[in-house]
Amino acid sequence: MVYLLISIGIAAVVFLPFHYFFGWVAAIFPAMVAMIVAYILLARRTSKQLEHLGPEVNKALTAKRPEQAVKILEEAKYRTRHQFLMGSILDAQIGMIHYAHRQDAEAARPYLENAHSKNWQALAMLGAHHFKKKDYEEMEQAFEKACKKNKKSGMVWATYAWCEWKRGQKEKAMSIISRGLKHLPEDEKLKSNLLALQNDKKMKMRGYEPEWWALHLEKVPQQVVMQRGGGGRGGFGGRRGGGRRKR
Repeated sequence: MVYLLISIGIAAVVFLPFHYFFGWVAAIFPAMVAMIVAYILLARRTSKQLEHLGPEVNKALTAKRPEQAVKILEEAKYRTRHQFLMGSILDAQIGMIHYAHRQDAEAARPYLENAHSKNWQALAMLGAHHFKKKDYEEMEQAFEKACKKNKKSGMVWATYAWCEWKRGQKEKAMSIISRGLKHLPEDEKLKSNLLALQNDKKMKMRGYEPEWWALHLEKVPQQVVMQRGGGGRGGFGGRRGGGRRKR
């Protein structure tokens, strides 16, 4: 918000002399350009200031200190008043750490609710939380919001379908996967799960690991736990990817 006000102020400074010499019509374009350029430069400044948070947060999570990771992000939130969307970005990261690493869904919920609609990972966790609480209407709202803005993320369609299937709504699950395939016609994992449901078989989500385990919808197999040295929590926090399996 502060950056927008500063940018408007710069636009006004540019507008006045142009208006004086050339009239208000001629003054509009340079004023608008000045405002946009000013906002972009100020926003880039904040982004650079926050770049150092990633390594610090990842270091804390690697050391199994999620509380420290949350503290780092919380201390950076004072900058969010300067720029639109920055608050929702930090809240999403905090919420995902609470949910995936601390396994505290109630602490995560208000942060996940504030996540931007393009952050399907945070919304998937929110949907998973509502599923486990049997708040199915809110679950569907969270997943629908995630799917609307993230049509190319196969895992969000699959997770939404899995939750519906698990609560006995197989037809809904198949409909959701079919919707996903309209946007991802070559997605083999979605095709495989749709075929499984059509043949009254179980959906298989192992193709989306390690991100799948971060949702805590299924118990992590002991083999996976051993491979990760006893962690087994997975997580979205450090990646923006959508369901690719590590090789």
